[in-house]
Amino acid sequence: MGSIASDPIYRRRLLPGLILLLAVLKLGLGLALGPGLFEDSVGYLHLRDLILTDPTWWSDGQWSNTVMPDRLFRPYGFPLLLVAMRALAGDGGLVLLLVLQSLVSLGLLFLFGLFLERLIPGMRLRLLLVALCGLSQEMLFDLSVLSDSFYASLFVGAMLLLGAQLTGALRPRLGLSLLLGLLWAASASLRDVALMHALLPFLGLLLLIWRRRLGWGGGLLHLLAFALPLLLLFLGIEQWNLLRTGHRFFSLTGGINWLWPGVNIRDRGLADPFTCLDLFCEAARGLPDAKGMAAVFGIANGVESQLQLDPIAFGQLSFRHFLGVVSSHPFAFIASIFGNMHLDKLAEAVFNPLFNLNELFQLHSGYGKRLIEGLREYWQAVRHGHMSALPMLLLSLLLEIASLAAMVLAVFGAPYAAVRALRRGEATETAWTALYFWLMAAMFIGSYSLIHMELRHAMPAIPLILALFGYGLSLVGRGQRQG
Repeated sequence: MGSIASDPIYRRRLLPGLILLLAVLKLGLGLALGPGLFEDSVGYLHLRDLILTDPTWWSDGQWSNTVMPDRLFRPYGFPLLLVAMRALAGDGGLVLLLVLQSLVSLGLLFLFGLFLERLIPGMRLRLLLVALCGLSQEMLFDLSVLSDSFYASLFVGAMLLLGAQLTGALRPRLGLSLLLGLLWAASASLRDVALMHALLPFLGLLLLIWRRRLGWGGGLLHLLAFALPLLLLFLGIEQWNLLRTGHRFFSLTGGINWLWPGVNIRDRGLADPFTCLDLFCEAARGLPDAKGMAAVFGIANGVESQLQLDPIAFGQLSFRHFLGVVSSHPFAFIASIFGNMHLDKLAEAVFNPLFNLNELFQLHSGYGKRLIEGLREYWQAVRHGHMSALPMLLLSLLLEIASLAAMVLAVFGAPYAAVRALRRGEATETAWTALYFWLMAAMFIGSYSLIHMELRHAMPAIPLILALFGYGLSLVGRGQRQG
């Protein structure tokens, strides 16, 4: 595939028009439904109110023997954003937050559409991918009081910045590597897991240094420019926590998260990981009917009530328990990793607008129920003679099959097409970018799946998957026409 020329009609009319339609839909739904509140929203709003009402919030972490200290468990990036929204709009701060999240998301969606010009030759396909991205899970979380929207936007911004340099749309500059580090540090202020995910842009920079022949000295400067904001954030938060608690740490969430693999293994019937003799197993055996998050917190509280550990000591103990679960049940652990990926649901979350619209209305606290029934309910209705449900059954079935097929093409077709293009010497920079995006998506989803992944955690990878699908489809289709 040769170089893809810029299309002025696509850039100036079609893409902006599509973004405008999505903006009207998203902002209209946001004003109609109001801010979506989830269980995690309560914790963020609590920290916002603490910052606004307690002048000791920054200096006193209230260190105690609890698993989830109120002032220490969550990063402060999103609560501080909520404070800013409250300062700007008062009681309308949450509505302003939805507007801001939506505008940032739509702006990056426009840049995503521009980037697709470097990757995919078909204008109609590019517009379809932008529409699917705009109608994906981001619709729900742009309208919710959660850190997911801004975290995904920062992730996508970093991905586009790297992709533009890899394809030659932007020249590698130290300022861009510093901007990449700033974006990633901002994401780490929202979710501490971003520090672990810093490996993803780091690998992208290594690929960029190699492909653009920046040399050892120039390459090292780019890596240092990227690492500097992350290092400053890490050291700053560690020092802040030392000041307000007497303990040096960046995050305390691991103490809870290390319990997820054992719970997931038991919930899926893969094995019984709680036959050991430690206190975590003892607490789990006392909760035979608890599943999911209820089991995780039940086990944590059971252990905490007996040992009265501080959060760091609890995290160290729960990590040792996690290692015991993995070593005792390695095959069940591997099976749970694939179960955590939810590939069937992920396929629909990426490629099925009907599924995402249903999720929006069902999960958004402003509505709370599905617009249409699920595939199982339509099938039961048809089985009982209600043939009026047949059209929706067929539509739902068709969209589900198409979503799975599209996911298979993104997972297998895109790397195959990229390797074939490299062997033929065709658009090598585009092919290397596609391979990097594939690795980025696989590592992102895989890293979450090692412990526990909810569908919303995969939202930053949706543009990556869509770009891979479009790339694979365009090259496979081109190969068939040449054949």
